[in-house]
Amino acid sequence: MHNFVKNYFRLSEYPSSRCLKMTETITLSAVVWHEGKMQVAWCPELDIASQGKDIEQALRNLQETVELYLEDEDAKVPKGKSPVVTTLRVETYAKGD
Repeated sequence: MHNFVKNYFRLSEYPSSRCLKMTETITLSAVVWHEGKMQVAWCPELDIASQGKDIEQALRNLQETVELYLEDEDAKVPKGKSPVVTTLRVETYAKGD
């Protein structure tokens, strides 16, 4: 088989690799909490979550999940400002776990 034909088949198997796409970097929020034996990381702007054994792994997994989601040409990229995530202290008489 000639090199031209080999290269053609290689490229035709992966047509998206030939497309040039413009990229931009966006900043999204991540909220992390402990659930069972895992850490859960959630992106409120996209309502996407992932988990990991520790906070770092949960955040890495969330980043990968968000990147895969945003690869879809129909994905909605949030515009505007990210939500402010903070804490709130209240007095309670309810019993804790």
